[in-house]
Amino acid sequence: MKSTPIPRLLMLAFSVAFWAYFFNSVTMAVGLMALIAVHEFGHMLAALRLGLRASWPEFTPLGAYVRVEGERSIADETYIKLAGPLLGGLASLVTMLGGFALSLPAMMEVGAFGVFLNLLNLLPLDPLDGGSFAQLLGGPLFGRFAWVFGGLVFLPVFWYLVSISPMNIVFGAFIALGAFAASGARTRQWLKPEYFQISGGKRLVMLCAYLLVAALLGTFYAKPDLIAELAFLLGLGV
Repeated sequence: MKSTPIPRLLMLAFSVAFWAYFFNSVTMAVGLMALIAVHEFGHMLAALRLGLRASWPEFTPLGAYVRVEGERSIADETYIKLAGPLLGGLASLVTMLGGFALSLPAMMEVGAFGVFLNLLNLLPLDPLDGGSFAQLLGGPLFGRFAWVFGGLVFLPVFWYLVSISPMNIVFGAFIALGAFAASGARTRQWLKPEYFQISGGKRLVMLCAYLLVAALLGTFYAKPDLIAELAFLLGLGV
């Protein structure tokens, strides 16, 4: 997939500036964009491993994306989508570990924020990465209505985000608008029900993988002090 590099570089620079303003630190903004890039490379590498076409990551102030062509089934889609939070989440945990070992609080904060973003991406709502898992959970009977389940999960998360900062209304609205647009695309996909056919065994394996990644990231987000225990366990304590 070819695209003009200059607009992509300009958008990347604008995204760094946006997060530099948010963090009041250019260094932290660059670190976060690096973690987002790792997340997107996870998607890209997974797609390439399946023999599909994938673009280089493209950035916006509110995230990034990789264009993938040729997905043949919900299994392909799920495999590709899980690779992002898996690789990005692990990179975020490594960043937290590095921040602890080097006594760099800013590095730990960037890693913790990366954990949060990857966890947020696992919400079972299109177009987030967790959207495909809602389809797996819904199966052939309820998959068409997975957006209802995703919306119900998203509402308390949105309330939580707004309670942290009213500025998060912007992020919540961005996700909500994306979900509305994605629901139309998903409805069109259901015109070809063969896309959603998957064996019971593969469905179970993918659901378990999703839950394991979500549990890992959720644990460290809820209890960030565990990173210190992990660091000592690995001999990285100071």
